[in-house]
Amino acid sequence: MNGHRLLIAASIIALTLLGYFHFPGHTWLQSDTQVYLPILERLWNPNALAKDLLAREPHVSFTVYDEVALLLQRLTGLEFRQVLAAEQLLFRALGILGVFLLVHALGLATRPALLATAWFSLGATIAGPAVLVFEYEPVPRGFAIPLLLLALGLAAHGRDVGAGVAAAAAFLYHPPSVYPFWVVYFC
Repeated sequence: MNGHRLLIAASIIALTLLGYFHFPGHTWLQSDTQVYLPILERLWNPNALAKDLLAREPHVSFTVYDEVALLLQRLTGLEFRQVLAAEQLLFRALGILGVFLLVHALGLATRPALLATAWFSLGATIAGPAVLVFEYEPVPRGFAIPLLLLALGLAAHGRDVGAGVAAAAAFLYHPPSVYPFWVVYFC
């Protein structure tokens, strides 16, 4: 059984690293991080960007995105880029684990479930708003969606408390991403 879990863990780590460094990849200051970084910089140093309207009135006030980033920067001494990249890697891994759990719960054996998970981790788009399942940048939505995938996988295995915790954490990062999950979950 330990070899089985080791295979799953190694596969999830490998898929996370391949997805981050190769495909679909990651970016920095190409899109939404152009908005979030000034907010974080202003929260870190209230004298910075004092005339920037977006930085002065942050829209992340009621999420944990900024608090976790600030705490990790304070604890590690790393720049926001490295702190957010570490979070992005963690949440991608949790999302990939969630996909594996979901596919495995559908009845696939471990190896075919890992193959389906690898295929999914190449990148998928949520129809409608064109939201990526694995965002290129470390943004709140990019942390919440993988947590929702983990919640779905845990729920598929009957681990309702774990699913609730993962979905609650997703809600704390990006509430709009989680509303559809909670509607279905409570039904």
